[in-house]
Amino acid sequence: MKTLPLILALLLAAPMLQAQAPQTVIDSDHLDMIAAEDSNSFVFTGNVVAKGQGLLLHCDRLEVIAFRAQGSTPTLGRMEGVQSLVATGNVRIDQAGRTAYADRVDVTPADGLVVLSGKPSIVDSKASVEGWKIIYNSKTRMVNILPEPAELALPGQPAGRSRLVLAEEAIPKLDYDSVLQGGHDEADKPKAPEGK
Repeated sequence: MKTLPLILALLLAAPMLQAQAPQTVIDSDHLDMIAAEDSNSFVFTGNVVAKGQGLLLHCDRLEVIAFRAQGSTPTLGRMEGVQSLVATGNVRIDQAGRTAYADRVDVTPADGLVVLSGKPSIVDSKASVEGWKIIYNSKTRMVNILPEPAELALPGQPAGRSRLVLAEEAIPKLDYDSVLQGGHDEADKPKAPEGK
């Protein structure tokens, strides 16, 4: 089941955690920039579209906090890296034939974390995964698909569950009779000697 970690790793980790694309262009209806002592916050609102190397992100709002280079002016200055990225509202991320959907995506490069929440799902041609929250840790290469906590379920309703759906070609077909017989099919059974 290498498909699931591969989906998340390729879809989310590479472009967002490394943030080393040659050029990233972000378009939106409105942009606010707030300069702090050692960082700048950029808040893009309305029809946000971010294009980077092999990545296309759509959302309603995108907030990026970037570290400013030492000695750089407190206005725009030279950026040294991304501290955090939060995309909210109708989030869609396309990359390499895979698409992620969520109400919110939080990325913290220093921690190596990408967290999808609010009905998150990831879909490609071989698999889809959904849950209450999807967490990818690039440092441990671990993916957690968390089900809805029972205390959040509506009264009388069961809590949501994590779900993975694999396309038929994603896993080999199993011959259940062969599995139950210890892995032997009819061709592997010993033949009785002829004439006996």
